[in-house]
Amino acid sequence: MIARRVGTLLALLACAGALVYVERAAERPLASQPFPDSAEYASSARSLALGDGFYTNVHAGSREPPRYPLGYPLVLVPFASVGTYPRDVQRGAKFWVLFYVLATLIAAWALGGALAAAIAAGVLAASPFASDAAGLVMSDAFVAGLTVLMLPLLRFMNRSGTRLAGAATGLAMLARITAVVNLVGLLVALPRRSYRSILSFALPSLIGLALLQWLMFGSPLTTGYDYWGVSGDSFSLAHLTQGYSLERDGPWIIPDRLDGALLDWTCPCQTGGPQASLPNLTFYPLVLAGIFWVFSPPLLPLLGLWCAWRRRRDPIGRYALTVTVLTLFVYGFYFYQGTRFMAGPATILAVLGCVWLSEALERLGRRVRSSPALVRLAAVHPRAPSPESE
Repeated sequence: MIARRVGTLLALLACAGALVYVERAAERPLASQPFPDSAEYASSARSLALGDGFYTNVHAGSREPPRYPLGYPLVLVPFASVGTYPRDVQRGAKFWVLFYVLATLIAAWALGGALAAAIAAGVLAASPFASDAAGLVMSDAFVAGLTVLMLPLLRFMNRSGTRLAGAATGLAMLARITAVVNLVGLLVALPRRSYRSILSFALPSLIGLALLQWLMFGSPLTTGYDYWGVSGDSFSLAHLTQGYSLERDGPWIIPDRLDGALLDWTCPCQTGGPQASLPNLTFYPLVLAGIFWVFSPPLLPLLGLWCAWRRRRDPIGRYALTVTVLTLFVYGFYFYQGTRFMAGPATILAVLGCVWLSEALERLGRRVRSSPALVRLAAVHPRAPSPESE
């Protein structure tokens, strides 16, 4: 009992350490962050906070519709309402990265106990995604946090949990429309009797987004990407195998911890190394496998994938596999390549990998304690009786 309490305390300290580590991450000046993403998110959050409507003024100072959806600026509004711009918005962005870290730790603890959470805390602190994202006004960690939050909700699913899962999925889609894969994952994972609750809490966000686009652009299906003329060839079969001509983040937003060292043998590469030179067909599977160490150490996600496959008959396994496969499919055909697009499924697989490791370590501990040598040693040197027993 004492050993278990000590283990729980150590796990809590590890989780707190990961949160503090990310909270102390340096913030990049807004002008040096990815443009137009960070600038539009920050300015549109500020305009909403001031009650001026949903617009951005970062393009030559003119009032224009943002190319990105409403969801992420909306959750930044409480922070944009207090303080000095843009420091207030950057503080809000870091808050939502801490939400991502906390959701990941809760998921690991719910599925694998204190040891899994402690391992997950170490993984988060050792991997660059959370600490780098904490310095950016970008929606990737926020959407990933909502994605991984489904794991503990699926673990302890009830009526309230179903509604919360639906609402969180709707908010994720409001921030990034490709998060519809989360909704599909929930529908695949849960029985049909849950569909009504999920859809009734998820769809209002999509309906609200469609109404907003109707008011802004004259059609519920017209997006900010359409307005800015960048949606015509967004998805294409050709993007799957394009190499050097593909637009991409490369290592300039969230870099590989190993600087592409595990894939140096594929070079000569263009500027940015292997992280800026591979086609979507090979790039995204390598990201999910951890060969680019961004979300977790190399090969840990493969343990998570094996764990998901073993649990494919229960909701957690079905959700993990569905979200992973559909995210690979969607972004495989997308015109722009970014490591950060894999944040949701990569974190899910990392959590399941931590659960697998914790279970393996616990099995090893039981075998060691029950080994014949230890049993004979305990028989030869019995534990001294406690004063109470005398």
